[in-house]
Order: sequence, then C-alpha cells, then structure tokens
Amino acid sequence: MIIPTKIELEISEGPKLLGKGTAGAEFLKAFGLNSGDNPEGYMYYYVPEPITHVYVIKATSNGHPIKDFNLFARDEVSMMTPDPPEEQEFFIQGTDGTYTMTAGLPKMTAVVGTETPLAATKIITFWAKKGHGSKQGNKLGWYIFLIPP
Repeated sequence: MIIPTKIELEISEGPKLLGKGTAGAEFLKAFGLNSGDNPEGYMYYYVPEPITHVYVIKATSNGHPIKDFNLFARDEVSMMTPDPPEEQEFFIQGTDGTYTMTAGLPKMTAVVGTETPLAATKIITFWAKKGHGSKQGNKLGWYIFLIPP
C-alpha cells in the first residue's frame, strides 16, 4: 500500500530591481548601497532585449529530494497580451529543474483622481506532482512588478 505524501517546492529567489551579478552590485555600490537594498520582485519591460530570470526549483517530500517529477507553472509575468495564462507542465529529470521567466507586457491599473495609470503586479505560480504516490503540493506564487519604459 502506498501512502501519498505531499510535495514541497524549494524555489530560488525572484528577480531583483537592479538585476543580479556584477552590474547590479556595482550600481548599488556606486550609491553606497548593498545587496540587501536591492528589492526582490521587480523586472523591467525592455522590448529590444527582453529581460529574463531563471528560477531553480527542487522538490522534496518528507524532507527527502524527489527525482523525476512534473512541474506545473502558470506564468502571467511572461505574457505579451492581457489574456490570462494557461497552465504549463514540464517534466523535470533529476532533482533540480529550472524555469525561465521573461518580463512580458506590464499590467497597468487606473488610480482614482489621476489620469496616469500605475504598474500593477502580475503573478507566477508553481506546483509539482509525481505519479500516484504523491499529493499535489501547495501552489507557490510570487507577485512581480513589471516596470514600463
């Protein structure tokens, strides 16, 4: 008899306002700031060269790594139209998977008393499943601001 266990996801940090790596660190340093001053959850919408962010995803069950699982993603952030995103399924071979998110069309919202709309959040969610011996894990979601040009 197999007792289904819940899958938990571990997902790397989200996109940073000023990017990651050397360029973002040098920009922060120039203004006397450190990496803790670079907020998470922001991306720029840049049409000529779309900005991407890679999430590293690991699945565990009862604290043990899971190999070869199905990852489901609903990515509103990468959408280039105002349509709702469809759920996508990916097979992750091994224990680590990656998902690349692209900064799509910004979502705008009207503000009472002003003519200028403001950027609104978009969401990306993940969940995983493996065969018949697991339960669907909790859906993990992040809110991302796409900053318009």
